[in-house]
Amino acid sequence: MESENELEYEQPLDLGLLIELIQNYGHLHDLSNRDYKNVIKKEESWKEISEMIGVSEPDLKKIWKNLRDKYMPEK
Repeated sequence: MESENELEYEQPLDLGLLIELIQNYGHLHDLSNRDYKNVIKKEESWKEISEMIGVSEPDLKKIWKNLRDKYMPEK
C-alpha cells in the first residue's frame, strides 16, 4: 500500500518535462487565463498530460500541487 507521499510511476518522472507541459496549458496555472475556471477543459488537459508522461491524473495533480506549494512564495 502506498502512502500519500509515495507515488509509483511506470518510468522515472522528469519534473522539467512536467513543468514544461503544464506551462503549455496556461489554464492549469494562470489565474488570469479565461479558461482557468473551465473544469472540463482542465480535466481534458490533465488527461492529455497524464497520457504523455505515463503518470495517473490524481498523481500528477498531487505532484503539481506539491511543486507549486514548495516554490510559490507565501502570501
